[in-house]
Amino acid sequence: MTKATQSVPGELRYNCLFCNNTIEPNDLDPCALMLIARIDRSRREQKEQGFYCHVECLQRASKDRRSFYILEHDFDTVGEIEDEAEEGLPDFLPPDPSQLRKRRH
Repeated sequence: MTKATQSVPGELRYNCLFCNNTIEPNDLDPCALMLIARIDRSRREQKEQGFYCHVECLQRASKDRRSFYILEHDFDTVGEIEDEAEEGLPDFLPPDPSQLRKRRH
């Protein structure tokens, strides 16, 4: 289980889910992954757990490394998206879980 620890007062340290090493801050690290179980159910029925990792470790664990568009230099930050929303530009809304189609196995 990954965890955040506090070795120096006021300074959190994170261990990577994949390699278990301490994550040193840089342009993208530390990263947090939110696991949402029961994504096809209402929000009240879902369960959440957070994990920490190196973006590089997450990429290595993925079978499709092309999906990491967050690594592109022109990928907007949350603040940039909020600024655009305040200016009246279209905002991204995550899909409503109740509208997601269930997969058939």
